[in-house]
Parts: sequence; C-alpha cells; structure tokens
Amino acid sequence: MPRPPTLWATYAATLFAVAIPLKIWNNTRNEKKLEEQARLLVEARLAALTSQINPHFLFNTLNSVGSLIRTDPALARVMVIRLSKVLRRLLRQHEHYSPLRDELSFIEDYLAIEVVRFRREISGLSATWPRTPLDMLVPSMLAANR
Repeated sequence: MPRPPTLWATYAATLFAVAIPLKIWNNTRNEKKLEEQARLLVEARLAALTSQINPHFLFNTLNSVGSLIRTDPALARVMVIRLSKVLRRLLRQHEHYSPLRDELSFIEDYLAIEVVRFRREISGLSATWPRTPLDMLVPSMLAANR
C-alpha cells in the first residue's frame, strides 16, 4: 500500500532537519580533532629534536671555546657572548610570534658559532636580509619548543 505524500514529506523533512546537520557537526568536530592532533604531533617532534640537538650543540661549542682560549682568546670571548645570547633566547619564555629583529639576531649568533666550530666545512658563509620592517612580528622558530 503506497504511503500518503504527507508521511513521505515528514520522513524527508526529518532527514534534512536532523540527520544532515548532525553529519555536518560530526565532520566538523572530527576535522578539529585531526587538526589538533597534527599540531600536537609537530610540537612533539620539534621538542624531541630540540632535546637531542641542544646538548650536542652546547657541548661541542664549549669544547670549541676551550680550544680557542689557548689559540685565540678574543674569539673565545666572542663565542662565549654569542653562546650566552643563544642560550638566553632558548631559556626565556617565548611567544608564538616575535619581532623579525630577534629572529635574525638568533640566526646570526647561531651561524657565527657554527662557522667557528666548522671552519673548514663552512667557510665563507654570509647572510643578507631583505629590507623589511624589523619590528614586524613573525612566527617564532623557538615557540614550538614549549
């Protein structure tokens, strides 16, 4: 026996009014969960990498400074100052965004240390920065470590 048109319309209206919004809400919720999990995964990977690199970098830099104390005390002092700036930046609380000036300063200090440590392997390394406002906020390279 065929159903009356009003009953069929009621079923269709119920489907559109209840089931479809629930499906959309569920998909949106799942997408948000996936985005959060992806963000947490990236943070965990960066934290793991940082915990492996920082001690290695620190001990090798200190060994380089120890060697420089005998051969080039002035350069050893410069290395200690640059290392202290890098460590200070690593240890202070970080925002997700920092001024471009701070990021570039960190890169310059880090590269200067690496150039001294690996004289033969990275000689002639230099950096030039584009002419942009140095107060512009950029995503911090170190914020992911927190």
